[in-house]
Amino acid sequence: MTRVRPMNLRAWVKDRSEVLAPSTLAVVWGNVSALFSAAVADRVIGISPCVGVTLPEVPHHTHYIPDDEQVHMLSENMPGRYSAVVYVAAGTGFRGGEITGLEVHAIDFTTSEVDITQQLICVAGQKAYLARQPPIAS
Repeated sequence: MTRVRPMNLRAWVKDRSEVLAPSTLAVVWGNVSALFSAAVADRVIGISPCVGVTLPEVPHHTHYIPDDEQVHMLSENMPGRYSAVVYVAAGTGFRGGEITGLEVHAIDFTTSEVDITQQLICVAGQKAYLARQPPIAS
């Protein structure tokens, strides 16, 4: 840890930016930076080598929120078996994999609650599969 220099981290960021989206790299960098900050706080190192290292810019995305009429029109224009997907997406904000992995038994119609326990994973060149999440311990 004491031998890591800003130039090492700049090279690492450049390498990782070839395979990670800028937003994902920012999350990973947050962990790396926290590790070095803790080392400074514990006096393992004098200064964090993260200082002065810049990350690729995360593009700003403008989100479009359709009104009720547009949601209804989109649903009506979807193939029949997919029309409900539009309402689930508009009403919950779930991601695509969560919606396509949703099963009826996960919906409690009396309390209007949905339990997301799996999502559909699609990777190019591989067969799609359902990934189950372990239950959250209370």
